[in-house]
Amino acid sequence: MRIAVLALMAIAASTVPAMAQSQAVKSLARGANHSMDAQACADARRTPEERTGFCRSAIKSGHFDMYLDLARLQRIQGQYDAALASLATLTARMPEIPDHPWVQSDDWVPILVERSIIYALMGRFDDAVKDADTIGRINVGEAENLNEQCFIRAVAGKELEQGLDDCNRSLERKPRVAVTLDSRGLIRFKLGRFQEALADYDAAVGRDSRFASSRFARGVVKLKLGDVAGGNTDIADAEGRDAAVAQELAGLGIAP
Repeated sequence: MRIAVLALMAIAASTVPAMAQSQAVKSLARGANHSMDAQACADARRTPEERTGFCRSAIKSGHFDMYLDLARLQRIQGQYDAALASLATLTARMPEIPDHPWVQSDDWVPILVERSIIYALMGRFDDAVKDADTIGRINVGEAENLNEQCFIRAVAGKELEQGLDDCNRSLERKPRVAVTLDSRGLIRFKLGRFQEALADYDAAVGRDSRFASSRFARGVVKLKLGDVAGGNTDIADAEGRDAAVAQELAGLGIAP
């Protein structure tokens, strides 16, 4: 990154007058810092606290989509009101969700998913379900909608048997989907069905080995089932992939 920027600065210096040189160098530096801040904001190897600062810097530089990353990091840190405010700032810049269910509004889906999680963690279950229902009206597919309904119930710790049914129906439509297996693992974890939860997390990691949250949760389940070595290995592996995973899953009720 630094080599490319310095090379461009040298070209600018040799081809434009002094004042224009200064403006070109400043512009290149802003662009480089902007890009570096955005990358650091999304870097899972950094702590949530570190990433929060980089997200704010990226937003100030015009990377308004980073409000979504900022909201997630604030949620992980338990700053739920601040997270909702970040999402509101982002959605204020977006067009309203179309009323017609056949109209794509894909940009809204990750925002509604994040907001529904925040609502569930705040105990605002009805608001969480309302957002999940809205996701269902957007053209995301029945299996995805059922997974969202399952996951919100898992996060909230409410209507767990209904959530389990939602996950099962989602997997009937789209088998072996890692995120849905992860959702069902969380439901079964909260129901105390640890052996079944282990099977779900095994399957989720098998489908996507990069899935740090499933790997961490599998480690916690292994500890509960008496596999101390296997549990600690999974937890360490997950934390090496995502520095926020332990803090995030603790907020969802999964901790060693």
